[in-house]
Amino acid sequence: MEVIMTLGETLRKNRRAKNLTLQNVGEAVGLPYQSVQRWETDKAIPNAVQLTVLAKLFGISVDELLSEDFVMGDIKGILPFGSHLTINLPLITVANRTQLLNTFTNYDSVKSLNETFPVTTGIVPVQDNYVVIEIGSDIMEPKLSSGTKVLAEPISQENFPEEHGGVYAVLYNKKFAVRRIVNNDIAEHGKLFLNADNTKYDPIVVEATSIRAMWKVLRVVDAVVF
Repeated sequence: MEVIMTLGETLRKNRRAKNLTLQNVGEAVGLPYQSVQRWETDKAIPNAVQLTVLAKLFGISVDELLSEDFVMGDIKGILPFGSHLTINLPLITVANRTQLLNTFTNYDSVKSLNETFPVTTGIVPVQDNYVVIEIGSDIMEPKLSSGTKVLAEPISQENFPEEHGGVYAVLYNKKFAVRRIVNNDIAEHGKLFLNADNTKYDPIVVEATSIRAMWKVLRVVDAVVF
């Protein structure tokens, strides 16, 4: 009987075959080793850019990492690779952010916004707890202009201290910011430093105790965010 491995098991098998540590892989993709550990235990999945880096690191193709037969372990709500289906996800717009700020209690609160946006699955499957976020200003130009819609995944509170380097939507106090995490000092000093890609805007410092939610931006609706 053929054994079908999860994506996490496939990643772990290839890492060990190359005699690489979790730290080695984390450094290659620009993430802490804990993120790689989450991938290998099927608690999270790498995005398209990360899959490309991983495949190159292991000396194989992305197709060898992902096949139509792979399964995703205990991760719920993921559409199978190769399905190319469309899923309607909650849409956080500039107009409904105030409603979200006033009613947010947990990540399921986004479903009460009553606005959705259709997203077609691609190389990375889409989970049903992802959201689509509308960029509301020129703060992340030139890569993300005002009106651009991006796909984002929720980050659990225990993983807030691990996140850095990418673009994130952060809900804190009564504010909603889409910025790049350049310095995550939550673990040591309880602070998160957020930068705008547009240099005319100053960085902001967020107290960890005020953070109510965080989403990692994965890609523009039809293109990967680098």
